[in-house]
Amino acid sequence: MPPAGGDDGAGTGEGGGRLVRRDMGRRSGGGAGQHLEAESGSRKRKAAAMSRDSGSLVGNGAHLNVTSEDSQRILEEIKDLRAQLDEDVKELGYCKANQKLRVEVALKVKEIQCMRKQNDGLMKRSEELQAKIDGLTKQNEELQAKNGRLAKHNEELQAKNDRLVKEYKVLQNSNDAMKKWNKVLQVTNDGLMKRIEELQAKNDGLWKQNEMLKANNMGLTEQRKELRAKDDGFTKWNGDMQAKNGSLTKGTEVLQAKNDSLTKWNEELKAKNDGLMKLNEELQAKNDNIRKWNMELQANNDGFHNNVRFHVVIFF
Repeated sequence: MPPAGGDDGAGTGEGGGRLVRRDMGRRSGGGAGQHLEAESGSRKRKAAAMSRDSGSLVGNGAHLNVTSEDSQRILEEIKDLRAQLDEDVKELGYCKANQKLRVEVALKVKEIQCMRKQNDGLMKRSEELQAKIDGLTKQNEELQAKNGRLAKHNEELQAKNDRLVKEYKVLQNSNDAMKKWNKVLQVTNDGLMKRIEELQAKNDGLWKQNEMLKANNMGLTEQRKELRAKDDGFTKWNGDMQAKNGSLTKGTEVLQAKNDSLTKWNEELKAKNDGLMKLNEELQAKNDNIRKWNMELQANNDGFHNNVRFHVVIFF
């Protein structure tokens, strides 16, 4: 009986101790995990020993004279110990899970601290980026305003370009008209140049003819002088003959007839000379008119070239 009573007291005291330790384990958390593992192993060994003892007591009940009440109490205590063992095993699992959770929480805390440190760096970086964004926003606004001014300036340049294109088209049309008019003037100029060359050729011919007429006139004048000198000689000779031979009337008449003939011839030569002089004057007048016309044509040609040159200078 005392051993059974001793076992009961020990079991009760041990059971009470287990309850206190279980509560302390729950309060202490992961710090008592290793102690609970050691205590659980001790309990397992005690439960196994008590199980063997109870089996031995049950098997040898007749020899030990153990009452059925004590045996029942021991079996109940063994059942309680097994239940407590299962609870301790379950609690040990909780402790292991709690320890693992604590490790994970510590890692999470460390990770959170790292993340907080990174977050602080990111916040600082964010502030720097925000400052840069503010600067870029201000720069963007300035560029936007400048872009607006450039757009307005571009519109002004476009309008000016349109005006220049329109003026270029007008100048191009004027240039085409000037080219067409220049061709017409060139054809007219070519015709005038050809006409001037023809008139110049005619003028040269008339000038040559005039020179020939002048030479002939001079020859006729010299011939007239010679005839007049001969006439004077004949007249003097006739006077001398009349003075020397007053009786030679017939000869005088013959000489008079000759003289009349010479006089008539002289008059005819004089008439011819006058005709040549008149013709020479007419040719001289014609030549002067031709020169005047030629000068007018030359002036018109120079004016035409100056007009063409003026239009070309204005165009370019």
